Amino acid sequence: MIPATTKKLRETRFFLAKLEREVTPLEPSHIEEAEFYFSAFLSAARSVTFVLEAEEPIKYVAWSPGWRASRSERERFLLHRFTDARNRALKRQTPSVAEDHAASVIAPYGNLPPELIFFFMEEEQPLLGYRVLKCRLMPGEPEEEVVPLCREYERLLSVLVDEFLKAHT
Repeated sequence: MIPATTKKLRETRFFLAKLEREVTPLEPSHIEEAEFYFSAFLSAARSVTFVLEAEEPIKYVAWSPGWRASRSERERFLLHRFTDARNRALKRQTPSVAEDHAASVIAPYGNLPPELIFFFMEEEQPLLGYRVLKCRLMPGEPEEEVVPLCREYERLLSVLVDEFLKAHT
């Protein structure tokens, strides 16, 4: 029914997966690559509704205001923030991403609290670091972790597409 929209959603997930790999301890790339993946995610994700409207213009225009009104205030604000971030990325500059590092241990220790892991760790087992990628979606906002924000936005777009399909099949 909406093949171009579902393909655009898969593209969004593709770039989200690229971003998720940027926070793993295995050979992280230069920060600029993470910024490129984030920019590509913003563009693909924002295009989901544009493509849906192009595929089903009459249905989408009639359905969309009610769907948006049914969202929580946080979800509506998230939609607004990502729209603004995509517009800035497209028209002004590639979004900047800050890098932070945190320590982690590969988990043969399950859910043990970190302070107890050190008592059980063998001395030669290294701590593995992972990256935390942060950004400001809108100027003046505090930095937030990129990957969880993008996951939340992708989930919201998935809900939008699923609910549109349910309403029109």
